[in-house]
Amino acid sequence: MTAYDTIADWYETTFLTGQRDDPLGIEATLHELLGPGAGSCLELGCGTGIHAGTIRELGRRPLGIDVSAGMLRHATGRLPVARGDAEALPVATGSLPAVVAVMVHTDMPAYPAVLREAARVLAPGGVFVHVGVHPCFCGGFADRSDERAVVIRPGYRDPGWTTASWTDRGLRDKVGAAHLPLPARRAQPDGPRLAGAKSFAVVVESGLPRLTPWQEVIEEAAMTKEFEVGFEGTLAGTPDQCWRAVTVEAGSWSWPISYEPRAGGRETGLTFYGGEVTVWQPDEHFATRCEKDGWFNELDYTFEPRGDATHLKFVHRGVFLEDWDTNYDACRKHTAFYYHSLGEYLAHFPGRSATYAMTEAPESSAEPGGFAKLKKALGVPDDVQAGDRLAVRGHDGVVDYVTPEFLGVRTADALYRFYGRNAFGWPIGVGRHHFAEVDADAEGWDAWLAEVFG
Repeated sequence: MTAYDTIADWYETTFLTGQRDDPLGIEATLHELLGPGAGSCLELGCGTGIHAGTIRELGRRPLGIDVSAGMLRHATGRLPVARGDAEALPVATGSLPAVVAVMVHTDMPAYPAVLREAARVLAPGGVFVHVGVHPCFCGGFADRSDERAVVIRPGYRDPGWTTASWTDRGLRDKVGAAHLPLPARRAQPDGPRLAGAKSFAVVVESGLPRLTPWQEVIEEAAMTKEFEVGFEGTLAGTPDQCWRAVTVEAGSWSWPISYEPRAGGRETGLTFYGGEVTVWQPDEHFATRCEKDGWFNELDYTFEPRGDATHLKFVHRGVFLEDWDTNYDACRKHTAFYYHSLGEYLAHFPGRSATYAMTEAPESSAEPGGFAKLKKALGVPDDVQAGDRLAVRGHDGVVDYVTPEFLGVRTADALYRFYGRNAFGWPIGVGRHHFAEVDADAEGWDAWLAEVFG
């Protein structure tokens, strides 16, 4: 469930009533920038579909996509919609004459990735329209309580996710926003004055649209902003078993991490600097945090009994100091793999301790095609699926996880985890969790990988 799901009815019946006169000129700006045309026009983050009428007036066929099922429930009467992620549009490359994003960039922490997707799906000569408001006029740190002036409160220059707001009758205090300050001094002579910039249109002839100074600042600010990923699901095992798997046996499904069993205890192995246990409520709630010089990394787990099983909610928050899009994509996909592995551990090796080993392939494995080369050397069929039988260098097993970036194989006494990190520009990794006695140094993975990528 998204934050917008919880407020969708309020948004439709209460919030929008105060927007009927278009006080910010949003519809007029969209009308001017998009202009008349034909064919489909996809709105990213369409919400309840309130801009569909303007798109239709221009002779275009509105389509919408949004992650919130609650908002789409109200949109279905206004335009055809699909539930999906704007960072990975279910649309063919070069297929759309127009794409618009209206007042959504603050709802999308990875907005540069959204821009790239918009460019991908646009046909040559297609148009992309962005309509948004500079945060110095409307945002968590812009106080509009005085009608005569907008007062910028402390915190404006710090990018990140915030629910700060000058009013409790608006939207941002309820759903939050990605705050990206765009100081007027950052404007360039051939670009818009950023203090007043609120919209732009880009015509795509081929490839990615040229970044305007406005977008370049977004790209730069996005490099170091906060992120949040997570997992939520019901796992085999009691809360006690799941608690132990997370706090004691992390090396049996992810990598070895140790925690002193108390609030205020030390974390070792999770982060470079070492962190602190902030919550220690056995079988119920566990959290840890590390921070240094504006950087932080925070994990939060809640455990709820569900009969003989446990419903786990995991949230990982932090800051990436560089290449935000790549690191976020890698973190999100690794998290899904790790917590699948946790489920495999609890279902097939509950309570057992594993010997953990990780071997990194040579640097040449980071090249495109590296993971395909590894899978070919392992004898993995191109059409492999979860549930297929597969031998890993003589060890019979069953495939338990398959994505373009990862492969998991479970044998009678081990979990083999293959990390296609070349997808993120990094060398490939081969992880093993052995539940029987084994000499990891004698497995020969270093020599085998050197031969594959030699």
